Amino acid sequence: MKIYPIRLFTPYDNNSHTIEVKASQKQDAVRMQSVPSAHYNDYLLSFEARVDKGLERFYNTNKDYMPSTVREYVENLEDKSNLTPLQAQKNAYELLEISQTTDDIKSAYPDEPLFENLKNPTETRATKGILMSVKENDELLKLSGQGVLKDKSNLTVYLVKKIFLEDKTIDEINKDLDKDLDEDFKADFKFKNKNSKYIYPSTLNSLGIQTPKFEYRQSLRYTREGYSDMVGSKISEGQRAFWEALSKEDRTARAKKSAEKFENWWKSLTKDEIFDMIAEQATVLDMLKKFKKQQTKESKKSPKAAAEPKTAVARGHVKVGSNALSQDELFVIWASNNLKIYMENLSEAEKDTIHIKRMRNLAARWAEMTPEARTDYISKMKSGSEPLRYTMIDAWNHSTALLKDLSLHLKQNQIYKPADLLYSTDEFSQFQSKVMTEFWENHPEHAKILGEHIKMSQERVQNAISNGTFEELKKQIMRDKNQRVKELNSLKSSNLKTDIQKSPVFPDYMIDFKNSYYKTLGGQLKNLPQEYINDYFRAIYEGFSKDHIIAWTKNLKGIPCSPEERDLLRQISETEPPEWAYINRAIEAALADTVYECTKNPEVYKLSHSDLKVALYQIDRGQEIVSIGSKKLDQFFEFNIVKRRIDKNRIAALYHLYKEPLTEDELDNVLDGYFRFYSTESKEKFEKMLKTYGKSLNIVFSDKSAYPNAVKNYMLYKILSDKPADVEDDIICTLFSSYDSNVDKDLFAKEDKIKHVKYLLSKRFSFIPNIYLENYLSETGKALRERSNDADFQAYEMACQKRTSARETHKLAVVPKSHFSTKNAIRTLAMEQALSDILYNATGNTDVYKLQFEELCDCIEIFNLSKKYPSDKRTFQALNGDIVELTAQRRPNLSGLSKAYLEYLNDVIDWVNTDVKAGNGTLEDLICILNPDETKPDIDNAVEERIKPYRLNLK
Repeated sequence: MKIYPIRLFTPYDNNSHTIEVKASQKQDAVRMQSVPSAHYNDYLLSFEARVDKGLERFYNTNKDYMPSTVREYVENLEDKSNLTPLQAQKNAYELLEISQTTDDIKSAYPDEPLFENLKNPTETRATKGILMSVKENDELLKLSGQGVLKDKSNLTVYLVKKIFLEDKTIDEINKDLDKDLDEDFKADFKFKNKNSKYIYPSTLNSLGIQTPKFEYRQSLRYTREGYSDMVGSKISEGQRAFWEALSKEDRTARAKKSAEKFENWWKSLTKDEIFDMIAEQATVLDMLKKFKKQQTKESKKSPKAAAEPKTAVARGHVKVGSNALSQDELFVIWASNNLKIYMENLSEAEKDTIHIKRMRNLAARWAEMTPEARTDYISKMKSGSEPLRYTMIDAWNHSTALLKDLSLHLKQNQIYKPADLLYSTDEFSQFQSKVMTEFWENHPEHAKILGEHIKMSQERVQNAISNGTFEELKKQIMRDKNQRVKELNSLKSSNLKTDIQKSPVFPDYMIDFKNSYYKTLGGQLKNLPQEYINDYFRAIYEGFSKDHIIAWTKNLKGIPCSPEERDLLRQISETEPPEWAYINRAIEAALADTVYECTKNPEVYKLSHSDLKVALYQIDRGQEIVSIGSKKLDQFFEFNIVKRRIDKNRIAALYHLYKEPLTEDELDNVLDGYFRFYSTESKEKFEKMLKTYGKSLNIVFSDKSAYPNAVKNYMLYKILSDKPADVEDDIICTLFSSYDSNVDKDLFAKEDKIKHVKYLLSKRFSFIPNIYLENYLSETGKALRERSNDADFQAYEMACQKRTSARETHKLAVVPKSHFSTKNAIRTLAMEQALSDILYNATGNTDVYKLQFEELCDCIEIFNLSKKYPSDKRTFQALNGDIVELTAQRRPNLSGLSKAYLEYLNDVIDWVNTDVKAGNGTLEDLICILNPDETKPDIDNAVEERIKPYRLNLK
């Protein structure tokens, strides 16, 4: 594995812009220092700042009101001096230019809240106006090959472009529509809607078109049509001269007088009203609406106000030459400062009160929350202040059906103590959050019920606090909790959703054996799953002859056996039929889990099923120490018992789970990821043995395994001890430099580092579909396991970090493709081709077909972070030594990646199964599959370059 430095875009000279910007900023700083400060005027904005077309100053003034997409774009610009604010908005929303449907817009801007509710005109509930006309004429227009608009474009998309690319007002859009509407449609509309405009604000609402905030659009309009930098500068100079001519006392008096009404309004609010407003996370604009509403009420009540002639109230932006801010703008500045000071002076108890109110407000929006948001909400509740914690406990207590299903879901994901997780005061870990989120995604009905119970519990807790009975309620909640925990710990096997086969009808000699077994060893069967007992007797009946079973029965009864019968008994003790192996490995792992919980000694994972049955029996009988003489291991063991808790249902659930075979991919990942073989025969024999372990292999080899490393060490020791004796020297486990019996060494410390690296990679390459990414991460783990040290890990972790901007310097870690398994090599070739197609469509450069998977992902990451297209030129040395220069003409479109990948993969698999297995596979065939276009031989050459590192054995 190698780490490569990756250069970014070719630098270009922008020094002149940088000098101008810095000089301008310096002059502004000097001017600001020359203005004596007043308490309410520290952050007042000049007229120049509001109307200056310069993007730098516009951003500083409007960043709190900008759409998130525009703000992110402007924040990532190094040089803001070359763009006007409107041009910056156009660049940020440039994909709208090529969008043709509402789905195109949502796909291009998945994180833009303003686009999340977009609808097509025919999907609205409108009963009048232009949208009703669209519905009425839709079918007729389609039949005649016409559209609502002359160019047949989607009306919603048209309006979105007008607003976000041209910053048009409703009136301006109506003028444009008069020219752009289809003549037949327009005639019909005019006939039915005389003297009506085409669209109104309500039209946008019906289509789900949300416009940017008023303050931002107003400022944008000033920069679009308003004053030049020179005029704005002159006006600002006049304002500053007037302000500086005033004495400090006059300035302070003017500022206080301006904010006097705000101060009075704030003081008129009760503490609860203020807390409610803060808990709602109200913006200063929300506060402004409340202030204005109060002012309106007071003016209506006042008889003096009714008698006096109405005077115009300053709104929006002030006129040219004004020496004061509008009331709205002044309120925003005052509220921002006042709220900050107020929050800083709150006690911890008051902050807790606000937090509780905020969580209550969030609960009211539970139905609209995403599964991730619900998990995050529960995590914050269970780790919050006392009222929040008890609210969450109470909600769980009243959700018994949910608790049972969620408990099973958690256990299936190797979280074996659901009650401890749900009722703890710790926030969820990253893995726990993922598992919880999956449950809410799959069970929306349970999510709905829990939301209702949270609301009821909040009310119950709040009432108890108000009535002074919270301590009593806490005791009741804890009693209910203990009952729920008992129920979770004693779930009946019917709730485990296991498919237990009934025991077959046995002949008399087998019934005699069963009765003898129960009489002699029945105590050891007490805590074993019924499913296992059925499997056990079935395996004996099907695995041994009648003579074997009769001899075993005599031995159980204490009847002396003949030499022939003793030989049969020896065969039974030395033989493990395949049917036995599967159930023995499953019960061993299930029982080891319980014995480990009782002894906290990981060495129990070495023991056989017979040893573990004895251990469980001794724990159940109340012995102080577990004492076992293991025949299989030829060792004597003693384990101290630290707690005595046997959960029969847990054993049954684990047994049922561990009996399941691993999938083909899971087994391949274990064989290829953790072992090396000197011959195919050795691999086949070892694979046959591994299959008998079923899903219990996940204890050791799964990234989701929650077991301690010490448990994994001993379980691995056991697996390796079961290696077929005739191939023992032909198998190497890559977790060791050389295998020995020193299981005290933490063999899985490196695995923890590998798991972290894989997590970082999955975040960096999040645009890659999971159907492929899991395979690549598996190969990454294998490479790190075999060829890495601490220095490699440190370098690799740095190379796996996600970029924050397109210009960020970075390194690239590349996994050697020659070490990939055959399956993953095929998958990677298909994914590389699909990614190359996407990059080719974005850049038009066939050199992309030379790049390996990591290089392709690196390019896509950079171009996705670019804010303008065509992008700057990116020049770097590819892994094959060539210098590659790429310029993206548009953002890479990843929407069809999964489909393209599967199409290439299926074609390659068909070729492997037909031609390659028959010995007829050629490199030319593979290149033709990956590039079916015969008119582009340069792509053939590039693809051939990319295939070389795989070292495929093709003609």
